[in-house]
Amino acid sequence: MKSFSKITINILLLLISIPSFGAYETVDCGGATAELNFIERKQAVFREDKVESIVSVTKNDRAVQFRVWSGVDAVGLTCVKDSQGISKVVFRATCGGSGCSDLSNIGIINPDNLLIELMPSKKSRVDAERILGKKIPDIKMYYMSHACNDLKIKNSLCS
Repeated sequence: MKSFSKITINILLLLISIPSFGAYETVDCGGATAELNFIERKQAVFREDKVESIVSVTKNDRAVQFRVWSGVDAVGLTCVKDSQGISKVVFRATCGGSGCSDLSNIGIINPDNLLIELMPSKKSRVDAERILGKKIPDIKMYYMSHACNDLKIKNSLCS
């Protein structure tokens, strides 16, 4: 019984020490839950890679994640019904610079089978609109710089 108490206390201390701000965005989509979170990457070599964004879609006891940290300044997600009325999680990861395709970089996750149907790329907007059968709606974006402030990370993103 003594060792069980020590394990329980250690787990509680670990949970207390992890910064938690809740998900930046949570949406119900086609019977699944889609979330956007940011975490600190302590093992990052470069200062600008210290924040990792995670788009996760969970249904029942299964989940799929899209994780990115390098070359991305903002991430957002939403739930969209395609032209056939089927729900899809649509997300965007952009770099925000003049050389970026900020209106593209669209990814799609099917919340029913948890498959990533489209990975973000510079030309993925055209493919996304073909898959959905309609235009991509506006997506509220969350900036890595805000996340690093929330996580109390001091680096070039937070200046």
